Amino acid sequence: MVTERGWEASAYIPGLGSGDLEVTLEGSRLRIIGKQSDSAHQFEHIIEVPTGFDEAKAQANYVRSELRVVVPKLHSSRIDFWK
Repeated sequence: MVTERGWEASAYIPGLGSGDLEVTLEGSRLRIIGKQSDSAHQFEHIIEVPTGFDEAKAQANYVRSELRVVVPKLHSSRIDFWK
């Protein structure tokens, strides 16, 4: 979802610790991998991030079973001229 801050995604993922999640952003692909430390089961989910966002400044947070990822908007380098 696009917000004032940028592109945001959230997912409810119960039963995992923050060390059980791997979140990476490779180009425009957000990859979420989760595996419970006491289980052989693993999941992987890939989400395409639209263009116009700064992947290098992406942030992720996992609190109370909710993963939130924010990719800020790219700042325009356009110069406005006054009249």
